[in-house]
Amino acid sequence: MKRERKPEIREGIRARDALIALMSDPMAPLPSRMMVVNLLREMALPPPTDLYIAWQLSRGLEDELADCALEGLEAAGEQALPAMLEALPQAGEAGQEALLSVLSRYPGLSGVYEALIRLFDATPSRTPSLAAYLGRLGDERALPLLMSRAKEPDLDYLDYIELRSAIEALGGEAPEREFGDDPGYEALRDME
Repeated sequence: MKRERKPEIREGIRARDALIALMSDPMAPLPSRMMVVNLLREMALPPPTDLYIAWQLSRGLEDELADCALEGLEAAGEQALPAMLEALPQAGEAGQEALLSVLSRYPGLSGVYEALIRLFDATPSRTPSLAAYLGRLGDERALPLLMSRAKEPDLDYLDYIELRSAIEALGGEAPEREFGDDPGYEALRDME
């Protein structure tokens, strides 16, 4: 005999489905779509991780809806990891960075270190965030690459600070540098 779901569970699923339909509608206003992502995160039902991941695959660096969905993926925890790992190679650079920001919270996942290193090499302009993810991942193999980037002569001070933090998180010691003419260094020094 087939068991029927409780009425409140059926209603919750119907509400979730209606919210997902609204959120999936590209013609719906962005604030409404973002509000739905936040509402779904508060519900006790599984989030639409496939949709959230799809948004990461096609995202740009500045994408409020994808950022909001990324928080939903992070909140989904380990349940979302297999699909994120599977999607990682299909994502553009911004999507890879977004997915790796979550995946780097789970040391030991196959392929995450390698993907971070490839992206770190390919996108020097994203050094601060990628260095932070490498430090959080905790894989000491990243030390030589981080140290090398920290020694680059045209490195700015703010990037150096993130590199130094990652190097120290991995048990290394960052090279000493002088940044007397760097605008970021000057701005921070003037604040002290």
